[in-house]
Amino acid sequence: MMRGEEEKLTLIDDLGDAVTIRKPIKSIVLIEGYAALYETWRVLGINDQVVGINDRYVQPGGIRYSERYYPELITKNNVGSTREPDLEVIASLAPDLIYIDHAMQGLKGIIAQAFPNVPLICMDITYEEFTQNTRTTGYIFDKREESERYINWRNGWKNIIEGATAEISDENRPLVFLSSNYEPGLNEFPSRGGPRHDPLITGAGGKNIWEGMTGMPSANKVDPEWILEENPDVIIFTASLSYSGFEFNSDDTIKLAALYEDFMNRPEFAELDAVKNKRVYFINLPHLLFGGASGLIAQAYFAKWIQPDVSVEINPTKIHQEFLELQGLNLDLGEYGVFVYPPV
Repeated sequence: MMRGEEEKLTLIDDLGDAVTIRKPIKSIVLIEGYAALYETWRVLGINDQVVGINDRYVQPGGIRYSERYYPELITKNNVGSTREPDLEVIASLAPDLIYIDHAMQGLKGIIAQAFPNVPLICMDITYEEFTQNTRTTGYIFDKREESERYINWRNGWKNIIEGATAEISDENRPLVFLSSNYEPGLNEFPSRGGPRHDPLITGAGGKNIWEGMTGMPSANKVDPEWILEENPDVIIFTASLSYSGFEFNSDDTIKLAALYEDFMNRPEFAELDAVKNKRVYFINLPHLLFGGASGLIAQAYFAKWIQPDVSVEINPTKIHQEFLELQGLNLDLGEYGVFVYPPV
């Protein structure tokens, strides 16, 4: 819901709060847990207005630090962590607008109290909210045509992927276990589910092993016995920047391959259907799995793994390359980037 005027715009953010913005907006501070906001802004051409961003983008070794993928962020002001933003640095930047995403919503009261005269928006551009919030972003920054082109591109591919799997019956949907950041010797496996993950798996023709389950620990960690009992058809692990991402050359899969071999050779998992049928996969977490349109790339890979006979016409690398072009990046995936293992 928005009310637009010549110099002001009022909107209802994702937490249901009314926020009035004065135009023009020349400077923004972004405190973001995922990456969907920034990747959307870069496509729409408003990333230059970001004067400060949290440490995971600008600090070497950060979860989203990348000299190839985020070269323009290296020199941005570091406004602290997602847990403890640096209020003094933010004050020194005197932003026209402060943004946080869903992961940071617990900070909204603290930031609002520190900057009562600066509009503060909580917004995310998730799988379900992509169209609405990308369109809202276009209104906020006077980039309506650009936002509609981006929406059409993303939804066009989304419809192709999900159209290929829509008619698959429940009994023909493989059971998928999605977990995060596998390391050698790991004996507690986070099980990923909920609105950020279930639609990607369902749209790719699978069924999340975690969907609808309750009564587990809050962190949703499961042990090997639980995995053996559930016996998933497909296992997908996410991988951190230590093993995958744009900093790796495209033929440098050694680290990711080592993770794969470590899991596949664990004797306790030898009888899992996913292991016996070689349906265990790794995918880059920071750049693909979370986010608006970048999540589409993950879904394309999921479709190739979960329904290989149905998804023969879907090319994740082609979608990814088009996405990079929309981001304004001159990166050839034939040369740069390792994102999945085994390769498609």
